[in-house]
Amino acid sequence: MLDCDYSFLDEQQQKELRYLGYTIIKSFPKARLKKVKKETDDFIDEVKYQFVPKNELFNLINSTYIDTKLRSNSMVKEHLVSYLEETLDTQNITIIPVSHIYKPFGSKGSVWHHDSSVVDERTNFSLNVWMPLVNSTRLNGCLWMFPGSHINDNYFREFAYNYIVGDVYVEMRKHMIPLSVKAGEIVLFHRNIIHGSSNNMLPYGRTALEALIINKGAQMHVYRRDKKIIDKKVLDYKVDLKHYLDEDNMRNFYSGEYKYDLIDEEPFEVTQKRLLDSIPKFLEQAKKFSL
Repeated sequence: MLDCDYSFLDEQQQKELRYLGYTIIKSFPKARLKKVKKETDDFIDEVKYQFVPKNELFNLINSTYIDTKLRSNSMVKEHLVSYLEETLDTQNITIIPVSHIYKPFGSKGSVWHHDSSVVDERTNFSLNVWMPLVNSTRLNGCLWMFPGSHINDNYFREFAYNYIVGDVYVEMRKHMIPLSVKAGEIVLFHRNIIHGSSNNMLPYGRTALEALIINKGAQMHVYRRDKKIIDKKVLDYKVDLKHYLDEDNMRNFYSGEYKYDLIDEEPFEVTQKRLLDSIPKFLEQAKKFSL
């Protein structure tokens, strides 16, 4: 596992992040939380026709409506990122706004998964920043984590390419724990930790703001498979922030704007077996937290 510099956190938070893979770092000021919740509720009411009919968790950074994507990103920057930049030592980190994540009433939980890689995790780190605007519990779709699973070596993760299925899912779910978070509490967790969320059974949506923390100067990457270009290889694109906010970012992979390197693709079942075989190691990593 990469020995990361978490010096922007206090000692307890560093320990939690290192051994468990997640930590709660701050509580957003109540007056500011009230303001961002009102603005967000109004925004979601305006745009939710775009995704609520599907009745599932939706990350607005994936919206096909460019105005929705950009407005969401801008609101997260104005509220969450600005607060973190005011209160954290950012000398060695970069904080990047992402978007809102909306889970409507009745939506099913998200499947257990890793988030996609956005940096080369062999030499850099990437952390999700997640702040719910309402109390997040088992009743409305809280986060579930597999403590210690962030030390896995599945480095080249593609968006929506999920290994936590079948027997892997059955075994991993035995070790998932719910993470109840109060409105305005800010959670940090490694993007490669195995996690998910439960169903929203309460009669209102659960909205969270999401950002990203990477170490200063880290090159951003997108890893993907594309048989139209080459088979049995992972394409490693070196990208920038502009890529994620593009109206049609898929075209960037064919326009030549971003160059790529080729990585040998490990067979799906080999990666799954390695994850299964690593479960004792994940459990041991989490136990170190209490030592």
